[in-house]
Amino acid sequence: MYYMETSNILTSKGTTTIPKYVRDKLGLKPGNRVRFVETKQGTYIIKKDPTLADVQAMNAKLVSKSTKRPTREEISDGMAQQAVERYKRSLL
Repeated sequence: MYYMETSNILTSKGTTTIPKYVRDKLGLKPGNRVRFVETKQGTYIIKKDPTLADVQAMNAKLVSKSTKRPTREEISDGMAQQAVERYKRSLL
């Protein structure tokens, strides 16, 4: 099912313009990367590659705000404790 269809001219260098309504729908901005994905039916889909900001936003959604991250002191204490345990094992 097609909602809207447009045809464009391909230049001799293989470039074309992505119509504004498609850029808007995909959230494409200058400098974004796009990928062309072939389907099993032999047609192609245009997808926006995620930007660093997109990945960070997805990561923020995945990380629960209730999850407490360790402080630098806790990490340092844990590393020191592991070093002591390794040293004790080497003495045995």
